[in-house]
Amino acid sequence: MNRRLGIAAVLFAAAACGGGSGRGVVEAPEPTLAGSTKVESAFAPLRAQWAQRDVDRVRLRSPLERFVMAYPTDPTARLASIYLSFIYMELGDLPRASRLLGSLGSLKPGSTRDLGVVAQARLLRLQGTPELSLDTLRPLVGKIIEPADHEIFLEELALAAIGSHLDYEAVAYMDAWLRGAGQDDRERVRAKIVATIERLPREVLEPLFRTMRARGVQSGYSREIQAMIGDRLGRVAVEQNDAALARWLLDPQAGSTGPAAEGLGELATSRRGLRAVYGRMIGLLLSSGTVAVRDRSADVARGVSFALGLPREPGKSKDEVRLVTRNDGGDVAHAEAALEEMSGEGVGVVIAGVDAASADRALSWCESHGLPVILLYPAAHPPTTRGLVLGDTRAAELQVLSTWLAAQSAKDPALVTDAEGDRALETAALESSEGVSLGFTVSCDTQPLRAGEARFLSRTKQGERPVWLASGTGNCGRDLLTDLLLFGKNGSRLGLALEASAIDFGFARAAGKKVKVTSVRAGKIPVLADSPADAGDAAIAEYMRVYRERPPWWGALGRDAATIAKRALAPLPLDDVNDAAMVTQRRAIVEAGLLATQTDLWTTEARGFDAKRVMKRTYGVVDWPSK
Repeated sequence: MNRRLGIAAVLFAAAACGGGSGRGVVEAPEPTLAGSTKVESAFAPLRAQWAQRDVDRVRLRSPLERFVMAYPTDPTARLASIYLSFIYMELGDLPRASRLLGSLGSLKPGSTRDLGVVAQARLLRLQGTPELSLDTLRPLVGKIIEPADHEIFLEELALAAIGSHLDYEAVAYMDAWLRGAGQDDRERVRAKIVATIERLPREVLEPLFRTMRARGVQSGYSREIQAMIGDRLGRVAVEQNDAALARWLLDPQAGSTGPAAEGLGELATSRRGLRAVYGRMIGLLLSSGTVAVRDRSADVARGVSFALGLPREPGKSKDEVRLVTRNDGGDVAHAEAALEEMSGEGVGVVIAGVDAASADRALSWCESHGLPVILLYPAAHPPTTRGLVLGDTRAAELQVLSTWLAAQSAKDPALVTDAEGDRALETAALESSEGVSLGFTVSCDTQPLRAGEARFLSRTKQGERPVWLASGTGNCGRDLLTDLLLFGKNGSRLGLALEASAIDFGFARAAGKKVKVTSVRAGKIPVLADSPADAGDAAIAEYMRVYRERPPWWGALGRDAATIAKRALAPLPLDDVNDAAMVTQRRAIVEAGLLATQTDLWTTEARGFDAKRVMKRTYGVVDWPSK
């Protein structure tokens, strides 16, 4: 039986059972009585067990089936068949339940027919037509008086209303169900209603609960159902890190939310969900997850701190730019919570994005909430408002290395990279423009098969002198260079992308006797600086004195981002505002400042963003000298 025919059969059975009032003579209700004492003795225990609402009725399947087979023509067999139909539906056997209900024929008015209509309504809902189910049930409101049947009816009424997207009506039915439950059944009914409320979306519960609180008992809903919905919203606030909802739920003017309030205190006291601009403040959204992402975040934090002169001595003037730092947790939910909190704490601009995923999270939230953001790595789509892209993908660097490979007439060069999802893009960037064909690609995390063997070179054939590329962290570049020194042939070549070139200068120079090293360069990054005196820039020399290393690529990006952000914040007044119009105005001032700022940068020869909100730069290569 297909779906449409099954529904038609149920509707026909409903008509046969007298589900509608009709215009004919109204029949008087009749009780369902057994035809003999023997049958009554056999059916009474089954009816009593069915009435025990706190037991698993599925266990009655076999006894009921035996009863129907033994007394198929007795009036009680019809009631037993209706019980069975509910059990079959519970077990997911809808066709069998449909056939059984269709075989009942015309039922006389009374509790058996009423329960049969409820069974038919449940079948309609389970077959995907909750609207028909609800229409079938509504005429029974106020008619069913058997306690066990009444509970089934009210539960089905609520579920059909939910399935019909009549959520407010469903809550009213659940309230009536709860009010009518006896003391012995109350906790069990309450647990069922709580489970049903869990299925209702926040978009329904929140406005309904706001109305309930505003009108109190005048809303028509009991205090108990209000408490259940309040508890559910409390859990939603915690799950979604929604501080604004938590604050409203804990507002004493709105009343108690019940047990759920216990987990809301810390969330409610945070600044999440607020909009403010407090003086001149930068938000730095770091990320975690892989070792590479954590290393990048640490480098960015050092670069930002250097640009802002942090840490400062006490007693500095209020016009100094302040910094708020958060971690995006490596997923959307934590990123949104962190950005909401920074927004509430009054940042005027955010620096974010140490990889594609974290850039996507930050740009999406900032564009939708009107908060300017400087991305250190491009997001999946170009920014249209609020966002500006300072960093770049490795593709441009690798295209430069591709040209270098072609000049070396490199045969089957090998690539060591920490890229995961972008590995195919890196390979395409290397092989596209100059006809280069990679021999193989291996992960920076590759370990030797046996102790004392090479990590990466074990893949090469005996006697080969391949050209190697490192497109990963500074640790990745150092590990590959170490492998080449210990296990490679004299005259090997190593090409380093910008991030991978952050290795000890003295080590690379010493290696130059055996391995010739070439790296990508951009802007003022002092790839070949051995000491602050070699930096060629006073600010970079100071960085090298403070941190005792050349600025790594991500550290330089952090410094440039903070330098631009600091200039963009300079026109802001020093007072704090949280009025929506004033917040929007000040964020617009900051965004305009970001677009207009022209200054010396470390990572590019450009001095500011172009019309497409992107920072352009030129890449080249530089050979490392040997000692």
